[in-house]
Amino acid sequence: MRRTRMIRRAVATGAVLAALGLGGCGAATQQAATQPPDGVPGEPAAPGAPPAMSREELIAENQRIGVELFNAGQLTDANDAFVKVLSLDRAHAQALYYMARIADAQGDRERALSQVEASLANEPKDPDAIRLKVALLRGQKRFDDALRFIDESSARFTGADEAEKKKGFLTDRLEILNERGDYVAVLKDGKAVLFLDPTNADAMREIGRAYLGLNRPGLARYVFKNALEIKPDARIYYFLGNLENDDGDYKLAIANYQRAVETDPSLAAAYNNLAILNQKAGNHPEAIRNLSRALELRPAWDRTRLNLANSYRHEKDYKQAEATYMDVAARSPKLPETYYNLGILYLENEVPGYEAEDRYALAVKNFSAYRDLLGASLPADDASAKYIKEAQTLQGQAVQMKEQMRLMQEQDQQQAPQEGGEGAPAPDGTTPAEGTTPIDGGAAPEGGEPTAPVAPPPVEGEPAPVVPQAEETTVETPGEVAPGPSTF
Repeated sequence: MRRTRMIRRAVATGAVLAALGLGGCGAATQQAATQPPDGVPGEPAAPGAPPAMSREELIAENQRIGVELFNAGQLTDANDAFVKVLSLDRAHAQALYYMARIADAQGDRERALSQVEASLANEPKDPDAIRLKVALLRGQKRFDDALRFIDESSARFTGADEAEKKKGFLTDRLEILNERGDYVAVLKDGKAVLFLDPTNADAMREIGRAYLGLNRPGLARYVFKNALEIKPDARIYYFLGNLENDDGDYKLAIANYQRAVETDPSLAAAYNNLAILNQKAGNHPEAIRNLSRALELRPAWDRTRLNLANSYRHEKDYKQAEATYMDVAARSPKLPETYYNLGILYLENEVPGYEAEDRYALAVKNFSAYRDLLGASLPADDASAKYIKEAQTLQGQAVQMKEQMRLMQEQDQQQAPQEGGEGAPAPDGTTPAEGTTPIDGGAAPEGGEPTAPVAPPPVEGEPAPVVPQAEETTVETPGEVAPGPSTF
């Protein structure tokens, strides 16, 4: 509901976008692409036109529009609005900050780091920008740099009215230690934070994460639930969802992931995990909705896009599944699971637009690409070799049947009477072929859908893929993701 309201508000800004020359939001913006705005700051407005905005008003309006579009997940249009802000004020810290968040969501962390540093050059005490830089450094595994930067930033907050902001940086420091795997240090420093502030729920969350890292789930649950007594926390619901998922309590896991996205609708990892459990339950339409939302927030997550393609395949939307797999292959050409799943798609399903023999040839090609990418790390019990042989057999059968059909049609034409009688040309000039049968698309491979390969460890900042299986679907949750302040 909240997202719907944001989209409606963003759409309602279409007329303003047109006046400001920004594209991507409907027919009004198409007109703006070929027609300049009626008013220019410093010049009189045309007769009947609304008063021209001042430079300051244009900056404020573009910034407002950019934030609304960003919150609605329309990252490209939001970026256009912030570019317009910077064309009027190159030192606008908030525009640079949001452009850094967009770059981060799109997977360009180097550009994100450059832009957030430009933002901090203009507003060095902006807590959100500080935390974003810390998150980006964590994402690059530059933990010492992140700790050094958070300590330097914290030292700038010296006023009595800045004590709360400074307190928040103590928790940020705990997060960095957790990301580094220094769980004992988190427990030590976290307890010191709680001694000064016994109701610091964020510090409790990080202590719970440290207990998870030390494989003490009981203590983690205890600390998480105490933190939730103080305030709701989307990430705690997410961690609890992971715990319940590990214990096989999928109903409770779904409930916790649902609470996570209700508390923070920008928590992409929770949408991903929720979708994986939807897939396990066979609810692929709901999985598609949740995966699509995760990709709106994190378009660089190609493993999540792979999960989306799998759900399209299970919904028998084979062309959309193929297009999504191909998109992943173009974006991440060395991701082996993409080719395995394409092989399954072509082997087992009548994808529109292909003759049977061509489809089986594509299955062989993609299974082979999968094997080539894994090389020596290919598991001993991997099934891809067996499916290559099956695809080759089915391809040969399809070619043979097609040739038989051709010969039968030629024979029917030679035997047909030249004039009148059975088999004579129809009034439209065509000759009916008798005794023909449709090309058999080939039986499904023995044993149904093959067992999916074990997914490699998750890429930093991106959930691990889950390949649905016929007999039993294995649910894997993503590793912890290096967040922006409102993502995770």
